Amino acid sequence: MTSGVAADAAVEGIVVRPRARSVMRALTPAAWLVLQDVAIDGGWRDGLLVAATSARLVAEHLRIDPGTAASALLALRRHGLVALAQAPGADRRFGLAGYTLQLPDGLEMLSTEMARRPRRRRTR
Repeated sequence: MTSGVAADAAVEGIVVRPRARSVMRALTPAAWLVLQDVAIDGGWRDGLLVAATSARLVAEHLRIDPGTAASALLALRRHGLVALAQAPGADRRFGLAGYTLQLPDGLEMLSTEMARRPRRRRTR
């Protein structure tokens, strides 16, 4: 899916459209929530939506067990919605995990630029 936002734009939120229902049905409720949490932590870098996060951090955000968060992240990887990229940490140790997101049809990121645009009123 194409984001429609400039590279390196700040993420302000998530828009879920009816088209996302097929993915919602394919995932467990926990995986759907984890996908949203990872996306909220994301930012556009070089045209990719990337989130620096971990199963523990997601678990803390959502107040779920870290094992549940890790299982949900694995399910998202299997569905091709996130890809793991380990960032190097201090002293060549592993740093915080990074996830590149491939948002499904119907799930869109709202950038700062888009949030400032006036909304069009729908006419009936």
